[in-house]
Amino acid sequence: MWTCYPLETIPFYKLIAQTIRLKANFPDKCIQSIRMDNASEFRSKAFDDYCLAMGIKVEHSVPHVHTQNGLAEFLIKRIKWIARPLLQNCKLPTSCWGHAVLHAATLIQLRPTAYHGTSPLQLVRGKEPSISHLRIFGSAVYVPIPPHQRTSIGPQQKLGI
Repeated sequence: MWTCYPLETIPFYKLIAQTIRLKANFPDKCIQSIRMDNASEFRSKAFDDYCLAMGIKVEHSVPHVHTQNGLAEFLIKRIKWIARPLLQNCKLPTSCWGHAVLHAATLIQLRPTAYHGTSPLQLVRGKEPSISHLRIFGSAVYVPIPPHQRTSIGPQQKLGI
């Protein structure tokens, strides 16, 4: 039998499912806060009660002030910077943008950051992520040469595919 839920409650149930998955995968960590825009589906008493019961602080940004969502906006921009050349260089139609975005997001998670020298997945999981599942998307990329292998006058990146 199918159960119908009001459309505005669906993201709330997805959020609960995500918090359960996070707690199962990372039992020694806890969600301290959630920052989001002023979407109406997250402005309910049920959502506030759930977060209060779980000890999660809810932070809402001011409507139409995109600078308060700076980190999220930058991540979206960064994914676009990666996905756009993926599509253009391999001559795929723009209808394949979803695949390029997913591939770009995966690459961001696997690539070491300048701040930590390790990938975001490695920071979360504590072990180096496997890249054996990656396949060529079809574009040339410039791979940074590790600092201990490059010279001050030589190239800082090398061409890869």
